[in-house]
Amino acid sequence: MRLAGRFSRRVRAYAKAHQIPVIDCGAGERKHDIAEEHWKTTIVKRGLFLILVGRAQARVWDVGKNYPIEAKKPMPYVNHYSFPILDADGGAHHHPNQRSSSISRPGDSQRTRIRG
Repeated sequence: MRLAGRFSRRVRAYAKAHQIPVIDCGAGERKHDIAEEHWKTTIVKRGLFLILVGRAQARVWDVGKNYPIEAKKPMPYVNHYSFPILDADGGAHHHPNQRSSSISRPGDSQRTRIRG
């Protein structure tokens, strides 16, 4: 829990220091649509222009006193961060970053192009 809390505080502090908006998304909201709407009005020409935070259930592992590792039940809700960025050509990319576990899944580091 400490790692997730530190990550959240540091992301929000960085965003505040660099005037990057952080939007907490509700269930069912499409992050790509929110990023596209914000992209139309942003003054940023290159780099990170928005941080989106969504909550979803994810598998979290609990390590016991003598190191028995078990999945928490029921699955808790965790924050999922998305980092839309603008490249040098003016195109937008969407980088999801799930900090719910230290195990990465295939496709987590792939870029998804935002059409516009």
